[in-house]
Amino acid sequence: MPAPARPTVVPEEQIVLDTVISRTTTSSINLDRLRFESRKGINTDNYTFDTIPQVVSPTQTTDKPDFNRTNLLEAFRRQSLQKRVSGPRRMEPQFFTNIINTRFVVDPLRGFGINLNGKMTDILDNHVFTGGIMTAMDFNSGGDIWFEYEYLKSRLDFRGRFDRRTIRVEENDFITNQKYVLTQVEAGVSYPLNINSRIYAAPFIAKSQYFNLNSDSLILAKCLRKTGLM
Repeated sequence: MPAPARPTVVPEEQIVLDTVISRTTTSSINLDRLRFESRKGINTDNYTFDTIPQVVSPTQTTDKPDFNRTNLLEAFRRQSLQKRVSGPRRMEPQFFTNIINTRFVVDPLRGFGINLNGKMTDILDNHVFTGGIMTAMDFNSGGDIWFEYEYLKSRLDFRGRFDRRTIRVEENDFITNQKYVLTQVEAGVSYPLNINSRIYAAPFIAKSQYFNLNSDSLILAKCLRKTGLM
């Protein structure tokens, strides 16, 4: 009796995969790269990078911009490498106005008037400028003008002031027409002992002047005395 025929084994075809399995695995982080080279820490004036991109001059760049991810990251990295911190720079003095005050005043010799005061300092309060002006509303009875400067940068505080006061007296008798002027210059220095007390000295020079605005007042006065009207 003949032996039964054995089935033939057909070798299976190998299936070609669309994707390729990568055998490379992610390596662990090398901690040696994160250590400080010196005990003082990071040298902010001299950073060290793994790779420094080459600086491309504008003439070497192409006219057609490439907007892929790599170029954007490289452009951002080149921009971050630029040293943006600059200085220190010398401070420029800047002045600003602190106070402007306008008010009405009543003077016993000059009558009703208006007063204007102002104050200006620099940003560090080392220089202080103060001034004011006062005038009668009739613009004929006189007025005041003053200016003051203070230097507060050093331990000693220095101060200078200028004042000029004018009073004009005029009567209805057509004789009295006089003008009085007081000019004063003051220079002072102070030494602070604490926040509540200080030593201050301020010598000044003052000059008073008298002006007879009616040149015929003496002649008229003599005539009136002779006639008995005065």
